[in-house]
Amino acid sequence: MIIVTDGNPNRPLPSSTADDVAAASATAFKSGGGEVYVVGVGGDVNTAYLQGVATDAGHYFPATNYSGLQTALQNLDLCAQ
Repeated sequence: MIIVTDGNPNRPLPSSTADDVAAASATAFKSGGGEVYVVGVGGDVNTAYLQGVATDAGHYFPATNYSGLQTALQNLDLCAQ
């Protein structure tokens, strides 16, 4: 799974628990054998949280902005091979 995010979960409501729901969903997916790659876009991301959502810290890729997203996705492609 590849997640591209601004790092600020806001669904499902209430948004105050959205980060817990997102992390629990990723954990369930990983426990079934899935790999989770996360691209955090922007300067207001919680890197530690997103690395926790990802399979591991090596599955997290930062992108300064959406213009840098292509580079992050290319790096992700190299990692997956």
